[in-house]
Amino acid sequence: LQIKRMGGGPMSHGDKELRIINMVRQHFCTADKYGFSIEDIQKMESILDSAVPNNESSKFPDFVFKGGFIEHFQVTSSKETRKGAEHLKLKSGYNTKVTDIKSKIVSGEITDRASLDFKYPSHSYSDFKKSFLKNWKSHISSLRKYRVDCKTGIFFIQYSDFALEMMEDIYRDVKPGFQMPIREAQHHQDYRLSRDREMLSFIANYQDELKYVIFVNSTVVELISLNHIDDMLKLMPWDFLVVARPFTIETNRFTPIRLSDE
Repeated sequence: LQIKRMGGGPMSHGDKELRIINMVRQHFCTADKYGFSIEDIQKMESILDSAVPNNESSKFPDFVFKGGFIEHFQVTSSKETRKGAEHLKLKSGYNTKVTDIKSKIVSGEITDRASLDFKYPSHSYSDFKKSFLKNWKSHISSLRKYRVDCKTGIFFIQYSDFALEMMEDIYRDVKPGFQMPIREAQHHQDYRLSRDREMLSFIANYQDELKYVIFVNSTVVELISLNHIDDMLKLMPWDFLVVARPFTIETNRFTPIRLSDE
């Protein structure tokens, strides 16, 4: 689920929010839905169709609809400073270089093959939790200052680093040295909120203030009903181990295409 930039200019804050919610609209049918009845699915589809950007783009929330709101924020598993997430800052610079190379190919300044590598900075689940909790609490604080009465509050969380993977810890109580091939443990190449017992238990405390969470990583959309998180946890008897990949490089390769004059 890559969010592609269109056009030559930089995206404004409002443009970025609109494009990410349009991506969720596009992938709604295939989204993983947790604790959703048929009525919930129909309601969420209607919400996504009717939600419009806040006229005051710098204020809470990002989107509004009749009876509720959607607030979007990003989280990271890299280090964060006052200047922002290290991964997002470096990736932004890398994307700028990619765009520059593409422009030079189109203009004819580059005529040979080229490649550009992006080496991921350090990531950890610990930094992910710090980012998640910090951003969640900050937006909850904004919600509590929001003076509009609404029945349906939605937090929309985006994790686009693609730097954490998860493995179900189903053999934690099996004595070392014994094979127990009952079934394969779940393994996810990207972090999924729906499998994180600790974070699910945390957000379940906000059922009185929020109704749904939309979570997006690089590959899936997850829709979670806060009122049914307890049921989700009952179906997950084992924790998931969450670790960062030891070394990740993203590479873009460019091959100019020479068109015949004929």
